[in-house]
Amino acid sequence: MIALSGLDMARLGCTGKGGCVPLCVLLGGSIGPLPAYNSNGLWLRSPAEVAKEAVELRNEGGFQGLKLCLGRERLADDIASIEAVREAVGSEMSIMVDFNQGLHLGEALERCHAIDDLGPAWIEEPIVYDNLEGYARCRRS
Repeated sequence: MIALSGLDMARLGCTGKGGCVPLCVLLGGSIGPLPAYNSNGLWLRSPAEVAKEAVELRNEGGFQGLKLCLGRERLADDIASIEAVREAVGSEMSIMVDFNQGLHLGEALERCHAIDDLGPAWIEEPIVYDNLEGYARCRRS
């Protein structure tokens, strides 16, 4: 399916170019500005290292958010990293988090609840991508 989606996008891109129509319009959308976030870095390192890198990524310019990788051995270390990044980049910058499919469902529920009050814009891939029932349960809770 993943390979087919790439072929489908190429086909749609060719269709759009042939008709001089942007792909987003061809798919029913519109052209306009979008907020962008930087997901280049912020891996599983110490809170101080991640916070320092967050400032550098924020200063690359034009980004309105940063995506932070989570999934350290201890929940407290993930929380400390979020707090350090928030303190370093300020309250205007959105912070998204990504567990990179590294948690089992019970752990995902615990960690997502624990970080919810820290205000992440979103929580990405706490569990394996094809556990649709697990994602539905995460969403409900």
